[in-house]
Amino acid sequence: MPRGGSMQEQVQRRKDPRYFLPHALGAELEFDGPDGERYRFPLMDISIRGASFSLPLRPEGIDEGAMLPNASILVDDLEIKGNLAVHYTVRRFRANYSCGVEFFPKTDIDQNQLVSFVSRLEAKDQAKRSSLGHPCMDVTPSE
Repeated sequence: MPRGGSMQEQVQRRKDPRYFLPHALGAELEFDGPDGERYRFPLMDISIRGASFSLPLRPEGIDEGAMLPNASILVDDLEIKGNLAVHYTVRRFRANYSCGVEFFPKTDIDQNQLVSFVSRLEAKDQAKRSSLGHPCMDVTPSE
C-alpha cells in the first residue's frame, strides 16, 4: 500500500511548476458545468497550463475527459477567460473533492494575463525561498 494509506495513485501530469494559492488570496475558478449550471470554486494551485480546485461535493459530469466551457480564473480584479479539460476528480477528505484541469485561454490577451500572473507567483516563490536561506550558505568560512 502506498505511503499515506491510499490505494489510489495520482499521476503527476503537469510539466510546469505548480504554485499554491493561499485561501486568503480569494482566487476562484468559474465555469459552466455539464448540467448547465454555473459553478465557482476556490483555486488550490495553478501552473501555466492547468489548475486544481476544491469542490464540497462532486457535481454530476465533472469527470476525467469532460470539457467545461466558459471558464474564468478570478483573482481580485483579474479575470482570465478560457475553457477547461478535466484530468481528474478525486475525493480528498470527508465529502470534499479536488479536481485537476488543463486550462485553455480564449485569446492571446488571456494567455498573456495567465503568463504574467504565474510569473508573479513564481517571483514571490523564489523570493520566499531565497529569504529562508540555507544554514550552510549563511556561514562565512573561517580562514
